[in-house]
Amino acid sequence: MGIYSYELYRFYNVENIIRIGSCGGLLPEMKLFDVILAEAAYSDSTFAKTAYGYEEDLMYPDPELTRKLAETAEQKGKHLYRGIVKSGDCFYYDPAFKKEDPYPTIAGEMESFALFANARYLHKKAACLLTISDKKDAAATAEERQTAFKEMMEIALDTAIGL
Repeated sequence: MGIYSYELYRFYNVENIIRIGSCGGLLPEMKLFDVILAEAAYSDSTFAKTAYGYEEDLMYPDPELTRKLAETAEQKGKHLYRGIVKSGDCFYYDPAFKKEDPYPTIAGEMESFALFANARYLHKKAACLLTISDKKDAAATAEERQTAFKEMMEIALDTAIGL
């Protein structure tokens, strides 16, 4: 995401990026295919520090774009979980090295932190909408991953059309 979003913003004059994708749900009440709107992205990686000298371990989406996604979901009668997502560098890891997150994260994914850092640096807009594809006790099938993310896509597309 770091490379692609940077190049879209910098070389192709893209102003807005809405990242849509899958994530692991971390709250017990969440179900497969629930939709999450990221209000911040936490990472313990050094991406933002290495790229831009940012010391923060939280990056934020554009408030206006995030608000528009929430409004679109509300107009469609769709429930969104909202909160901090964890953007990890690794999907698979040795559990012996797992650290406790310093923030109350509600989902795990791998892209939003880099996207939000690039948007911040380049003065662009970014937001993130996710669908839960995995939980501790459940996982979507390959076919479901291809067909069950419709709600998230419709919210993002309807929002994008209105920009």
